[in-house]
Amino acid sequence: MPPFVRDEQPSGWFDEYPELQEILNMQMMHPMQPLPPIELQQALAQAQAQAEAQATDNNDIELNMEIMELIATVTNMLEERNRLQATMDAVRDRLRRSEYLGAVQEVINIRNELGQQPEQTEEVVRQLRLYDEQINTMLDEYDQMD
Repeated sequence: MPPFVRDEQPSGWFDEYPELQEILNMQMMHPMQPLPPIELQQALAQAQAQAEAQATDNNDIELNMEIMELIATVTNMLEERNRLQATMDAVRDRLRRSEYLGAVQEVINIRNELGQQPEQTEEVVRQLRLYDEQINTMLDEYDQMD
């Protein structure tokens, strides 16, 4: 990279090397003028390298900050996904339990209809006991659900 390229010099680095600003100004006004002595060329090259290193460090810091922000965003998204999954699991569990309670209610309704019959024959009483056992078993299973 040529030592006197104006656009690639970060602002503020001439504060540390004011003589380089003079050299650059001379070079701009008199492009055919010979290059400054080698000591000044080396100082200019060193200043440019330092400025580029500082710019790289700043870019690294900015890049690291962006990466940290992305990691935080992804972490939040994963946490939200986990919360959503837990909510969906809870809803599925409630639906399953509700459906099961609906089935228990149907058996209770059948038993109640059977119990309201005017004549309570031995067969009806036996069926009522079977329904009661089934209802109790279903409620016990419901209590065992996760």
